[in-house]
Amino acid sequence: MRNNKIFKHIALTTLIAFSAVGCMDDDQDYPAADKPEITLGTSNVTVTEGDTGFITLNLSRAIGSEIDLKMEAVSGNATVDDYSVTAAKEFTSADDGVGSFPAYNIVIPTGVDTFDIPVSAIDDISVEGDETTTFRITSTGNGKAFLGEDGILATVTFANNES
Repeated sequence: MRNNKIFKHIALTTLIAFSAVGCMDDDQDYPAADKPEITLGTSNVTVTEGDTGFITLNLSRAIGSEIDLKMEAVSGNATVDDYSVTAAKEFTSADDGVGSFPAYNIVIPTGVDTFDIPVSAIDDISVEGDETTTFRITSTGNGKAFLGEDGILATVTFANNES
């Protein structure tokens, strides 16, 4: 009987010890209710050659850590010779986890609820029509923000300044 009591005491102590010790997976996704939602300030931006325009992202709330996003060109007639995305790391290979090029890693800093992605139209001497690019912005593996099931789309028109 005494051995049975000791066994129960050891089993109960072990159970309590294991339930008190937890494991936090640093790579876990934030639950959807805890993620800020990101929306566009405007879905269409026009930038004249030689100038810089901004794709404005609005967050439903600021969070205490950086948010990594992927922005990739998905359609349009502008090429990488027509624009540059500053303040972003350009992905350079398929190993970076992108499906199309050019693509960029956008990092929203800690504690902000609005973020501007600068897009500059490169001035050339060609007389041409306006050119456009549509970018898809999606969350990366850190999953700290919600941008809809398919991400959000922003179209940038690069207006020619030659006549």
